[in-house]
Amino acid sequence: MELTRIDIDASSLRASLGDCLAYCGERATRMPDEREFATVLRSEALRDVALRYLPPARRSPKTPGLSFEPEFPFEDAFREFAATRHRLVVERGVTSSLAIDEELARPRSLLVVDWPCSVLDGAPKIASNGLCDFNELPPWDTWLASTNHPTRPSDGPVVVAWIPRWATESMQTAIDAACVGNLTWVLPTDGGFAIQGRL
Repeated sequence: MELTRIDIDASSLRASLGDCLAYCGERATRMPDEREFATVLRSEALRDVALRYLPPARRSPKTPGLSFEPEFPFEDAFREFAATRHRLVVERGVTSSLAIDEELARPRSLLVVDWPCSVLDGAPKIASNGLCDFNELPPWDTWLASTNHPTRPSDGPVVVAWIPRWATESMQTAIDAACVGNLTWVLPTDGGFAIQGRL
């Protein structure tokens, strides 16, 4: 099958994954009760800064808007999110028992989500027991990068996230339930990352 490369800097992704694993701590390895899927990796400490990455119309399921705002400062907002998580990791002095390189090489450890393309029908959220939210985004504690859409850069950003082992099956059900095919696994390639087919 055709591979489509994703524009992600490998060293930045490694650093972000290191912060993510340390920040998530035992939540990264402990299988929670399904009733906790919607909250276990959505920490209150990152909630506000994560929501600032989304345009106002996409921040609440109570008033979801399908409109996309191309002028929204996504890059700056994600940089603030990543810096906040890094600061919290440093302040707390936390580390991870998981190896970064092993996680990067593990099948179904990285996911890319074309969240502006979501039709907001709630199917992936229901299928994954809330692991995906109404935007079809995985929990914000696991976000690693925001980058241009791999085939349609003008369509806005996509989010790359890390998915714990315990969450891969639930995330696969979300992928299968997404009617527009806007969630897919990321594959490591020589010197970079790619997805199968087109997003």
